[in-house]
Amino acid sequence: MADVAHRANVSTMTVSRAFKRDASVSADTRDRILKAAEELGYVFDSIAANLSSRRSGFVAATIPSINNANFADTVRGMTEGLRDSGLEILLGFTDYNIEEEERLVGQLLQRRPEAIIVTGGRHTPR
Repeated sequence: MADVAHRANVSTMTVSRAFKRDASVSADTRDRILKAAEELGYVFDSIAANLSSRRSGFVAATIPSINNANFADTVRGMTEGLRDSGLEILLGFTDYNIEEEERLVGQLLQRRPEAIIVTGGRHTPR
């Protein structure tokens, strides 16, 4: 981030604000920062930003099958529905195994998703 700030002739805080689309950064400055980041191959570390905002930036979803067209359509619909929200999908595959689904849900919840979607027709009581 310091290299991007140096190249764009701004502070590292301004770089951080530009990546978070903070209104205090002008469009011209944001464009200059994004151009510098692209030239340097810089990728914004959203994990650090998410720690301070206490948001994960993703919705977790489990699907029983990656081969079943119904679930492919489900994932497409979720993705399209979230497109403008700034959220991404983290997908877990259960292979129709409800114990695996329960394990996956536990793992996904540890990552603090904004929401979780559990698809399929059978689930454990937990």
